[in-house]
Amino acid sequence: MDLARDLILMMKSKCKSHVGYGLQAECESLVGHILENMAKSQMPALRIDKKNDETSMKYREEGNEYFVAGDDVKAIETYTKSLAYAKSNEQMAYAHANRSAALYRKKMYKECIMDVKEALDLEYPEEKRKRLEERGLKAMAELAKLLNEKSTDLDDDLEDCPFTQADSTQKKRFPLISVEEAEAPKKSLDIHVPKEISVSGEASGTFVKPRYLLHPEYMSFPHGPSKQAPANSDGVEISFSKKYGRHLMATKEFKPGDILTMERPFSWVIYRDK
Repeated sequence: MDLARDLILMMKSKCKSHVGYGLQAECESLVGHILENMAKSQMPALRIDKKNDETSMKYREEGNEYFVAGDDVKAIETYTKSLAYAKSNEQMAYAHANRSAALYRKKMYKECIMDVKEALDLEYPEEKRKRLEERGLKAMAELAKLLNEKSTDLDDDLEDCPFTQADSTQKKRFPLISVEEAEAPKKSLDIHVPKEISVSGEASGTFVKPRYLLHPEYMSFPHGPSKQAPANSDGVEISFSKKYGRHLMATKEFKPGDILTMERPFSWVIYRDK
């Protein structure tokens, strides 16, 4: 430690610049002294945390106690620890299933559905699968209900939006922003959850292709690619200003939902069942 103190005092006495130029030799000596002492000191014993079904069961039982007590947040946290320690597929399935119950009660329906699917894909007991599937279907129905409510709220907001008024001053200031005529039929987000659909992803009917496969035109630019930047649509110009910095500016009219920019990923995987 005396050597380190002497080096620090030497650096302070010779330091003529607040940025530290010219102190390379002293800094190297100080770092070398610290590394040498670190090499001599004994490292603490490494504690390896391995997957263990017994530990997983202990955390799951602890999570059950929190769940019964009504502390869903703590239950989710403990079930997650149970999942982390689970070694066998059976214990992982139990952790996913138990956590899905707490997620459902917290109204985290999307995460609940994901846990239900994982539990069904693993070795979850056959006698308990029906109840788990029912929970997944309930979560899907609640999620659809929430999405429909958001769509209704959006329609109400559009009626109060200043851009929807015919004599709006904002509409005159921004001529590129247009809305559909009031008499046009409004599209509502109607989501139907058929009972015959299994949560595990298997459907009794034929496979329904996603929108980008049924209608490829949805995944194209409305005015073609831009000459300035092919990843952007024509009518989208890259601009710069002191106020906003580098930004995109529309020079043509676009409708809500039009694709403005699109880049190909370096790699991707398409799940046709989702």
